[in-house]
Amino acid sequence: MIIHDCEQGTEEWLTLRLGMPTASNFADIYSATGKPSTRAQEYMYKLVAESLAGEPVDVYKNEWMQRGNDLEPDAVSAYEFINGVETEVLGFVTNDEKTIGCSPDRMHLEIKCPMAKTHVKYLDEGKCPSVYYPQVQGCIWLCETDRWDFMSYHPKMPPLICTVFRDDTYIKGLENALSTFLDKMEQMKKKIGEKNVY
Repeated sequence: MIIHDCEQGTEEWLTLRLGMPTASNFADIYSATGKPSTRAQEYMYKLVAESLAGEPVDVYKNEWMQRGNDLEPDAVSAYEFINGVETEVLGFVTNDEKTIGCSPDRMHLEIKCPMAKTHVKYLDEGKCPSVYYPQVQGCIWLCETDRWDFMSYHPKMPPLICTVFRDDTYIKGLENALSTFLDKMEQMKKKIGEKNVY
């Protein structure tokens, strides 16, 4: 594990993660049920495009993503108050080879600030939503820990806070899927490079 001391969203942070599979997109490689994702090829095209262009491509932030960014400080404050703790800020974390990374909201904490009806759904289910399970297990793996809290926050409703424990069987499958994904990425970059004539 390597902790990169940088602020999320900055030029340094964007450069560090360029062309790299990151935890927020692990579900595009390996599903919560432990199966290869059908979205892996499209995600690979995006990462290879970033590597070749040398800059982020197809950057998109909708109103709900922006809302999550805006509400995150309030969510952190609520989490710290409820649990009587101070959270640790991390910029970017990679494996030792710097080929895979994650940008945790805080050490041991992943925060989502969904629309009201989605938040109610999460409260009703009372567990980490499956769509975020690969991301959470990926953070557990990359940050070399045994647990991670998932928090769904809405300013006008009670929060959902649940603990996800390390699943070594799932992580092994995720690690294997990422290894295969990275190999295919390198083959694609080599293939495209050989086709280019300058």
